[in-house]
Amino acid sequence: MKLVSNIPIFGLLLSLLGGFAVPSVAQESRWGSPDEDTVKFIKAAEAKWASSACSPQPDLKDVLGDDFQGTSPKGRRYGKEEAITTDTKSLSRDCQLGEVKVRFFGDSIAIAYGAESTMTKDSNGKETKRCLVWTDTWLKRAGKWQIVAAQDTIVPCNPQAVLRALDYRLLARSVTQASLQYPRLTGRWSERRPALSPRLE
Repeated sequence: MKLVSNIPIFGLLLSLLGGFAVPSVAQESRWGSPDEDTVKFIKAAEAKWASSACSPQPDLKDVLGDDFQGTSPKGRRYGKEEAITTDTKSLSRDCQLGEVKVRFFGDSIAIAYGAESTMTKDSNGKETKRCLVWTDTWLKRAGKWQIVAAQDTIVPCNPQAVLRALDYRLLARSVTQASLQYPRLTGRWSERRPALSPRLE
């Protein structure tokens, strides 16, 4: 009899507790302003990485997280060590960083959408211009922003093609951003640097 009499009270308690459940909060996203310090930092770091095919950039070790994973244009995975290593016997020239846009997802995730180009030589010594668009995932941990994932795509070297490819990536990311919780560790154009920086191959 005592158990039966407690059932209504137990049900009432469950109802009350359910009413106090913490509501889920959607992840807010916004475009970063060019004047923001974090945006300036990200763009400067991306410029440094783009320049690593032309000259060694020792500071890159602090830009990429130890758990970084990249995917080259050919679909090959590469890690931090390969991404920050410059082959001094096969340097490129005229490394240029194109437009970079940064979108924040909350306070600890940012996606950088950018483009870059470089002049490289093939095995026969013929010089060729390589252009790509890329998407880099930045994560803030322990107060420090680092790249944890990157993916690159080679595109024709003309302004319209680069802009179309970049706009497509921005659109595709906008469509899927609702499903973003923690960045998938998918990578970037390690083959973007010969010998080729992994990002350039």
